[in-house]
Parts: sequence; structure tokens; C-alpha cells
Amino acid sequence: MRSVRGLGPGVGVTLLAMALGTLPGLAAAPRFPSPLVLLGGGPAGSAIVAQALSLAGGAGARVAILPLASDHPEQASAAYRRYLDAFGVQSFGLLSPTKASAASPAVLREEASADLLFFPGGDQRRLVSALAGTPLLGAVFDAWRRGAVVAGTSAGAMPWGDTYIANGTSQGAFADAFDRDAQGRPGLELEGGLRLVDDLLVDTHFDEDQRLGRLLLAEAATPSATAIGIDGGTAAILTGQTVHVLGAGAVTVLEAPRLLGNNALSAGPSDLFAAGPFEMQRLVGGQSYLLGSAMPEAVAQPLPAPTATPAPGGFFGWFASRPAAAPTPAPPVPVGPREPITLIGDPVPPPESDAVADFVRDAGGTQARILILSGDGAARDAETWRSGLLVAGAGSATIQTATDLHDQSLSVALEQATGIFFLEDDLGTLLTKLNAGQRNLGDIAALYASRLPVGAAGLGTRILGDVAYFGQPGGTDREVMPGLHLLAGTVADDGFWQPAGLERLIQATLMAGHATGFGLGPGSALRVTGGQALAMGTQQIVVLEGHGLQASTLPATNSVAPASATGLEVSVLAPQGAYDLASFRPRF
Repeated sequence: MRSVRGLGPGVGVTLLAMALGTLPGLAAAPRFPSPLVLLGGGPAGSAIVAQALSLAGGAGARVAILPLASDHPEQASAAYRRYLDAFGVQSFGLLSPTKASAASPAVLREEASADLLFFPGGDQRRLVSALAGTPLLGAVFDAWRRGAVVAGTSAGAMPWGDTYIANGTSQGAFADAFDRDAQGRPGLELEGGLRLVDDLLVDTHFDEDQRLGRLLLAEAATPSATAIGIDGGTAAILTGQTVHVLGAGAVTVLEAPRLLGNNALSAGPSDLFAAGPFEMQRLVGGQSYLLGSAMPEAVAQPLPAPTATPAPGGFFGWFASRPAAAPTPAPPVPVGPREPITLIGDPVPPPESDAVADFVRDAGGTQARILILSGDGAARDAETWRSGLLVAGAGSATIQTATDLHDQSLSVALEQATGIFFLEDDLGTLLTKLNAGQRNLGDIAALYASRLPVGAAGLGTRILGDVAYFGQPGGTDREVMPGLHLLAGTVADDGFWQPAGLERLIQATLMAGHATGFGLGPGSALRVTGGQALAMGTQQIVVLEGHGLQASTLPATNSVAPASATGLEVSVLAPQGAYDLASFRPRF
């Protein structure tokens, strides 16, 4: 058995037992004698700073700035002092101790008198190295237990649990787990944290780098923990057993009380990581969540009103202006397609693809006559796919772009086809054309698609479900349209690993009601027959399940604010894993 780096063999055995399901039960929620303020990085809004100071006693609080994660500690100290001066803070302890000086009486006196201990960003390993095993860390513990607020941003927010993420990316975590790739880069590295709090995992800059993948693997490796991903410009304030959210972004909470499968501690390039279902809550500013409850709390253990003056639209004023959660419709009864439907995450044909080969075989093999329906901006990709389908053994492949589509021409082409393949551009021109006209071309396509094998690639995978989402959430290129409903009760996104991919899939899942969302990317594919969705290709698929939604809010059309949702489930399927669309459960 491989142990996760930095946790030690004894801990590794416990983690393996948990991963195999031999230690059932809800994840233990950590307890906090004083508030812990964790910021996701980027600019800290005035409401967040005001609230942190309020929790520490107001503008008169003594603030100790400890830039131990920074490679330029003096500059970091000066920058944060200038920022906090605007809030009326007058008493500062500017500390830049090294490992050697962390036991000095002067440093410890500064620590002992602080009401707010603030740790700027940098490198979380540098922070752990500077603090671990020093009297200064003991002073941090003592100050927190007597009522001082501990706060950190970016790397300064990450290592306070018994385990922390030291390195890695989402795609690296999925491809290599805890191994290294051919260039020596780690998929994911977990190391022993500072242990201020038990059973807590934190990741920051969550939206900028789409870090859901690495947080899922980290949570699967330590399933008793509560994992929290914090967007930039956002804070998770932990008090008691409750997470309160402030700021412009979202906080994503993952818990793993009832995993049906989990290979996190044995996964690697030859045995891709797969696990689920995880419970997932997505919280926005003004919302709170009681850890381990799987239930949202509108106001749980409310924070005290800030004594420093926040900017207009601060925490409580903003929360009061939040729209009520939209009523959640009843979940649809999934109706699986009579003929196979294949979704391919790649925008161009991947080499030696089993998903492409299966689609061609479903359509008739060497006798297959495949009609490629393409958005106008995907005409070049359509030619590439035509060649790819012929190489995979199809007898023939013809192309019709959105401009070419008319009632009669579409009907004639579909009458002659034995399979249909959908491609789309980033403006959704094919779907726009199919949903327009006196006769709905989409109905014609759907009629034949119910009788023929269907394939889709790249952006084309987004149009087969109930909602098709193009562009960036809140951006000027955002376009949301009804899908073709060929896969009832589902939505899909081929760009899931892009920075906006998670937000886009969450919003599409909410817009479609209790939908099942499929997050794809290059190398991943999905083949749906009946009510079973089989993962194919060379990379994992993320399944976002919304059938258990308890509450949700969607931002305004032109808003860059994130959506909130409680009661989501997330599963990671490796190739040959499956998802049951009737029971909403993964199969490993």
C-alpha cells in the first residue's frame, strides 16, 4: 500500500480502511474555540476585512501580520499594514520570523498580545516549514484558544488542518493521482498540516484554476475530513461547526459520508482515480452551512455585526437583498434512449478512440451512412470528423451546416442516414437553427435521433440534453438555449476543466431542474444506452447529480456572481465505470 506523502504509514492504514468503507458514519465536524477566517486569495473586499476585525474586537484590535509563506515578507507586511490602516487599525505587530527566531521572546510577546493573527499568501510549504515544531506555533494555538482570530489568505489559509494540499493540479490529480508524470510533476501531494483543526482540508483560488479535481482526490484520500474550496475574493469564516461565506465568489464544501467506491490510495496512471458520490454544497455570500448536516442554514450561529464600517452592500445588507431560492421542480423520470448516444469530449477525433469506433459500429460499420450536422463555425471541424469517421470504418459521411438546413433537405438527409453526429460552434448556430422556423427542425432531428444511433463531440455534446450553455457565465458571449432533449434530464459540458467549466455546468444543471450534469474534457467520452451511462475514452468523467437539490439560487443573466446549490452529489467515473440514470448512482 502506498501512503500519502507526509501522513505516515499509521495514518495511511486508517485512510485505506476509510476508503474501503470499513469505517462508516458521517464525517466528524471540526470544532472551533475562536473564529477561523480563510480567504481564497485575491483582493479581500472591505466587508470581509470589516468582519474579521469585528470578530477580533473592532478597529482597536491588535493585529499581528505573519508573512511566513511569502518570499518577500517585509513587502507583504507593509502592504497589508497600509491596507488595514484604512480601517482604523492602529496597533500592529509586524512579524517576519525565521525558523531560528521563532522562539525569541520578542516574537512570542507580539504573538501573545494579538487579537487577530493574519497570515498572507505565498507558498504553503514555506509557511509549514517556518512554523512546524516551533514555540511560535504553540503561541498561535494558545492565542486561538483564548479568543484571538486566526486568518489567512491563499497559501496562508491552507495548512491549518491535519492534512494540506502541498502541490498539484486537477488534471494532474486525475491523470496521476499521487504519482508523478513522465516529466516528474506530481499529480497531487498531500502533506501533514499544522493541526490547528482536525478533519479540515482547504483549497484556495478555487474558481481561477478549477481546482475541484484535486479537492475531490484529496477528500477521497481523507474521507473523514470536510474539504472546502474557496474562490478568489471570498472568505469562509468558521465558527463553531458552521461555515459562513462572505465575498463575491463561492465556497464549495465536499463531504464523503457514504462513498460507494473509492480507489484514491491505489490510483495512478494505470488505475485512474474514481470515487463517489460526494456530498457537495455550493455557498455564496450571506449563506451559511452546518458542517456534516447536508442541509443549508439561512443564518446559522449568526456572526456579530461588524464594528468597522463595510462598504455599501456589505455582509448583512447584501444578505437581506438576496432573492429567495427559486422553487425546485420535481425530478423528471429519466427515459433512456432506445438507440445508443455517444458523447465525446474531444473537439477533434482522438486517435484510436473506442467511443468513435463504437459509434460507427452502432451506425452500421462499413455500411454506415453518417449525417454530420454542424454549426456554421465548426465547418472545419466537421471536415476533420468526416475523415475521422471514415478512418474508423464508416461507409460514408456527409455534412450539413446550420446555413444549409431546411425542412426538406434535412428530412431527405436523415431518411438516408444510419447515424447522426452533432457538432456545434461557440455561438450555438446549429441549435439556433434547429429551434427556429415555422416547422421545428429540432423536432425533425429528434424524431430521427430516437430511431438512429447518435454521436456528438466537443461543443456538440452540450446540445443533446435539456439545456445548452455557451460562453462564460456573466460574460457578453453567454448564451443559454433549450437543448434537443435527446438525453432527458441531463446537461453536459465539454469544457469542464476550463476555469468557468464548473460554474457553467452547475448553472445548466439548475436551469434544467433536477438534472444530471456530465463534465467532460479531452480524452473523456460517455456512451448512454437505456438508463446506463458508460464512461469511455482515456480520462475520467465528473457526474454532477442534482436530483437531490434542496435549495438553489441563480444569478442574474448579466451577473458574474456564482450560483448557489445545496444537496448536490458529485461522482468521478474512470473509463469503464458507469452511472445509473434511474437510481442516480455510480457503479465502479
